[in-house]
Amino acid sequence: MKVCSSIVFFILFFAIFSVTTFSSTVGVSPGKIDLGNVERRSTKLVNFYIITPSNETLLVKLEIERVNLDNIEDKIISNLSEEDITSWVKIMNNPVELKPTNNTLKTVGGLIKGQKQISFLIEIPKNAEPG
Repeated sequence: MKVCSSIVFFILFFAIFSVTTFSSTVGVSPGKIDLGNVERRSTKLVNFYIITPSNETLLVKLEIERVNLDNIEDKIISNLSEEDITSWVKIMNNPVELKPTNNTLKTVGGLIKGQKQISFLIEIPKNAEPG
């Protein structure tokens, strides 16, 4: 049986990762990652970027935690499991040093002065609930 996973990235990010910074702005890109259909007993490598408008070097620590999604589930995901998936996620590099670069990007959301690719693995166990 397939486990159908269409994970909306900001839910994944805010449900699993907690970013610790001191009076600095940190965001993520892209805002959504669709994993498509994933099988039980499979592992999926997922990449995204942490971005910042800061001129300072930031040390960003990613932490796995479970968050209550009761107010969001119907609007974002129609088939949401309540199973705790925090043990399924393995962060590849942690903490991450986010340095400003010489190439500033202008976006609709503002300036991006630093970015770093983040990779993590999602290991779907054999007894995972569908959804």
